[in-house]
Amino acid sequence: MLNLAKGRVIEMMVKLSPMSVLVVLAVCSSGVCAVQPFEEDWNMTFGDVSGWSISEAIDYGYIIVGSSDSSTNDNDDIYLLKTDSDGKKEWDKIFGTNYDECGYLIQATKDRGYFIAGRMYEFLLNDAWLIKTNSSGYMEWNKMYDAFDPPWNGEFVSETTDGGFIMVGDTLPTSEKGDIVLTKTDSKGNEEWVKIFSVSGDAGGNSIKITNDGGYVILGSTDMGGHFDDILLIKTDERGNVEWTKTLGSILVDDRGISVQQTTDGGYVVVGFTGNYGNFDVYLAKTSSNGDLDWYRTFGGSENDWGYSVQECDDGGYIVLGQTKSYGSGEGDIYLIKTDSNGIMEWNQTIGGPLQDEGHKILKTSDGGYIILGYTESYGLDSGALWLIKLRTM
Repeated sequence: MLNLAKGRVIEMMVKLSPMSVLVVLAVCSSGVCAVQPFEEDWNMTFGDVSGWSISEAIDYGYIIVGSSDSSTNDNDDIYLLKTDSDGKKEWDKIFGTNYDECGYLIQATKDRGYFIAGRMYEFLLNDAWLIKTNSSGYMEWNKMYDAFDPPWNGEFVSETTDGGFIMVGDTLPTSEKGDIVLTKTDSKGNEEWVKIFSVSGDAGGNSIKITNDGGYVILGSTDMGGHFDDILLIKTDERGNVEWTKTLGSILVDDRGISVQQTTDGGYVVVGFTGNYGNFDVYLAKTSSNGDLDWYRTFGGSENDWGYSVQECDDGGYIVLGQTKSYGSGEGDIYLIKTDSNGIMEWNQTIGGPLQDEGHKILKTSDGGYIILGYTESYGLDSGALWLIKLRTM
């Protein structure tokens, strides 16, 4: 039975001390790069909830989805939060059942509502859950997809040009080996067609984006029958028919792609991490329009560093968001990396305090700045809090 209830959310403005934002100079082949980091407009924390996806609303506020454990049924529920342009809460909604759920993707729809893509954890199954709301966050419909194992990072659904939805995931974990599953629905979430892609090894889909030609690009992973994962890119047409397949990565290490974006030149940029045995670096790669590798770069230090989100900048470079344990002032800090169009680092910046802080998504805003969605244990409640940071360029 569906349960909708108000969660207990504590909203706080955090004033960061000078020590909480640390700029690290990037050393380039020509010497030390010029440092031009962002300045902060504002930041807000919301306690007792986590956030995994953010979108700018039509009124220039923000819509965020994640999870909350503040309901009365002792389970995690999907949490939907709407703020104004200054990050102040306007309303929130909770969607839950008797199981644990989490929302991993929020996207504005053509009718000015929102759709949420999440997961319901039911025994051994991780079912995909699509929820469509109106502009005020009230549910219009919802659908469960039980023969489907969506990935954790939350970019596994996108709205299609006809108002339907496209989802990527894995075959059920009870299968002998994983295959990638692509599912197309209509505007009400009813299944229209399904495609299954098999490769020589175990494979899974992490992210899907609609391409400029109306087709889809799938970002996944495959071990190709070996012991180390490679990044997998699959380009399809609008009916899910494969046009090309490419793998990215180095031998004898695990390479994991978390997010993919199509670039202005028709190619693709991928962010994730690379390494093994507890030592990971940020991985950034750029391909041509047919998936051939143009270049790749890695960033990091002596500890673990991960890349989670990437945006193309107006100057043709890229801004990468992730988490670093190599740099900063605490157990983990938000990690920002700015590169030029060839992936060469121009500067990097860490944001955080003495405890665990993470960056989950970065989004370019209509005013030319950026909004970071993350998590903080250094500020807000001791139990951790959703963290919004609005940045402007200098």
